[in-house]
Amino acid sequence: MKCEKTIKDFLELDAYQRLTLPITLHILFCPKCKIEIIRIQKLLESLHNASPFEMKEDLSQKIMDEIQASEMTFHQQTSSLWYWMLACVIILFSILLMPFSEDLFWLQSYFGNTLAIPLHLIMGLLLSAYIGVFIAINIHKIKQITCYQEKWHILPSLIFLLCASYRSW
Repeated sequence: MKCEKTIKDFLELDAYQRLTLPITLHILFCPKCKIEIIRIQKLLESLHNASPFEMKEDLSQKIMDEIQASEMTFHQQTSSLWYWMLACVIILFSILLMPFSEDLFWLQSYFGNTLAIPLHLIMGLLLSAYIGVFIAINIHKIKQITCYQEKWHILPSLIFLLCASYRSW
């Protein structure tokens, strides 16, 4: 066994674990490694016998204040709503252009019309996941917008009523 490997294996032993047979055989025939291992053992014993370090003051409250301050700044650093809306428009635009894609024509020629329903379901799930992530990340901004513009609370119901009345014509 080489000297470097012996010292490495010795350092990997747990505290108070007996020396393995290869290490013991090596230090019997190598006085250099024997001196090094004895020196390391004495150093470790002196570290175990040393008194623990005592703090002059309690820093736990300062540490917790720093952690809370960093958490608050983390939540305040969100991306602009315009980037989210731009990405949503790009996703919707790509969904609208998908029926005109040559790849889709090739897939439809291979799979037939059975591809339409799974494809639309996947696109709907992706768009729903995108909107869910958007709401989860920007919930504070959304609450601020709805709190400042209380008159717009009825807008979704008005749009629904207009669409329903348009369909009934």
